[in-house]
Amino acid sequence: MKNPLTDSDFIEKVALASPLSIYVFDIKERSNIYSTKTFHDLLGQNAQDLGIIDEHTFSLLLHPDDFSRIDELFSRWDDVEDGTILKTEFRIKHALGHFIWVESSATVYQRDEQGDVHYIVGCIQDITERVEAKVREKMLQEELAQSKRMESLAMMAGGVAHDLNNILSPAMGYADLLLGKLEKDDPKYKQISGIFNSVEQAAALSQDLLMVSRSIKITTMEINIHELIDYYLCSSSFKSLAEDFPNISCKSKYHEKDIIILGSHHHLNQVIMNLVSNAFESISERGEIIIETSVVNKEDKEQLCLSVIDNGPGIKEPTLIFDPFYSTKKLGKRHGTGLGMTVVYNVINSLNGHIDVSSEAGIETRFDIYLAIDQIVEKDVSEPERMKHVLIVDDLLEQRLIAQRMVEMLGYTVDIVKDPYGAIDYVHKNDLDLIILDLVLDEDIDGLDTLREVLKLKPKLPCIIIISGYREEKRLEAINALENTLFLAKPFNLDNLRDALNKLFEQ
Repeated sequence: MKNPLTDSDFIEKVALASPLSIYVFDIKERSNIYSTKTFHDLLGQNAQDLGIIDEHTFSLLLHPDDFSRIDELFSRWDDVEDGTILKTEFRIKHALGHFIWVESSATVYQRDEQGDVHYIVGCIQDITERVEAKVREKMLQEELAQSKRMESLAMMAGGVAHDLNNILSPAMGYADLLLGKLEKDDPKYKQISGIFNSVEQAAALSQDLLMVSRSIKITTMEINIHELIDYYLCSSSFKSLAEDFPNISCKSKYHEKDIIILGSHHHLNQVIMNLVSNAFESISERGEIIIETSVVNKEDKEQLCLSVIDNGPGIKEPTLIFDPFYSTKKLGKRHGTGLGMTVVYNVINSLNGHIDVSSEAGIETRFDIYLAIDQIVEKDVSEPERMKHVLIVDDLLEQRLIAQRMVEMLGYTVDIVKDPYGAIDYVHKNDLDLIILDLVLDEDIDGLDTLREVLKLKPKLPCIIIISGYREEKRLEAINALENTLFLAKPFNLDNLRDALNKLFEQ
């Protein structure tokens, strides 16, 4: 009977029966000279297709990030003693193109005449599931730590908000009473009004603290998400941001149908405002923000995905941004309380939604909010003129504001700029349906010259009104010669403006 320990056939059968992949590796040539079938199965290839695994082939199979790890392992064989087992973990490419994690355990098999290691023998096993389990465990631990931090801070925020409201209530009440007793032309009225406005701002901060502490119950109603976004983009807070960051454009890309969700108009408006405000401030210099809506299949049901995307510098620690009082903004710059993103997180969480953050340095940062859809409806096109976008250009603040108010009362979306160059830049960056220009502008080009520059950018701009406070015949003739253009003389009332808009939009 053969001795099993010296019978090569027996040893081969033991190797084949082992669930581990056994190999013999030439350290000097950096080439694999023997491996069992399980090694080829591990890589999803047969021996013929794989061929000899020399240094070049091995470099193609090895994950690029693991080269240094393997080089360090090879250097350790110079001083290793017989019987020592060296272990390492690395990634290797499967035939299907993905990488799997493996653990190699090897020992000296044979040395050369100088006593240096020539061959090693070892085994490899797939540890992908183990590595992925560790990653999942780490993520769960981070989420648990995040939850505990949020809970502690929420308790503190709730207590602060409670005490702050007790202080603010009488201050706001007395200021309101004093304002009621004073005439608006009284010098004290402006001073008391300033106090009242400051108390209102503090009260808004208190509401943010209550949202952080989850002490506010959100009452939901049906909301058209596109109308909500449009509402914010027409708000004074957004216009203030746009004026502070003139080199940053903000665009909306909507799903082809209107999406109705259940939520709170006030709180969801806060969410959009905080995300867009953060995007503006993170870009700072020049860039683009996109507010996008889509319908996705998540958790076996259709959900709204509301995305705010910017091409700013990115976020180093996307998990921490939802912590109360965490901020990446530097002192001395426009900054807030550090509560904005926590409010976003808590509002979405209160609506049983979910928010994902992804960031790639120097390329883009995106916030994806997922909320349940109540219904998806065809867009209402019965009154398209109510969604027309109008730009008002006037160098006088009072004129801009009264014109803005009148146009908004007629149901249009309005933006305002104060000079011709701002108007030209705005038209270049934004979609527009009509422009209202004052013929007399306190600049080196007037309204007509501005209009001509605008038409170079958008020659088919369908609706244009020129407003002027004076009558210079040649300029008026030039205006009247333009297509889709009406002259509206000052002073004009709401009916005059409505008639002019209707006439132009009906053409």
